[in-house]
Amino acid sequence: MPGVRNHTELEAWKLSDALRSEVYRLTTMRAFRTAPDLARQLTNAAESACANIAEGFSRYLPADFARFLRIARGSQSEIVEHLTSATRRG
Repeated sequence: MPGVRNHTELEAWKLSDALRSEVYRLTTMRAFRTAPDLARQLTNAAESACANIAEGFSRYLPADFARFLRIARGSQSEIVEHLTSATRRG
């Protein structure tokens, strides 16, 4: 990618990292103590999104990078779904 030397410079990674930080904050709340599996799933999905963007960037092939970005997007959708479940559970 022109002008980008590291995956941490990508806006997609920065946004995913911010989401990951928010997931970490949320999952330390008292409400998640009764749902450790849900907290773990949220954390894993948040970490996966960032990791897949980083891995795809390091492949240096546009098709591979696009595939990893799609996987990261799937992980972000998983986070939304888990947060929806958490909201419904109270």
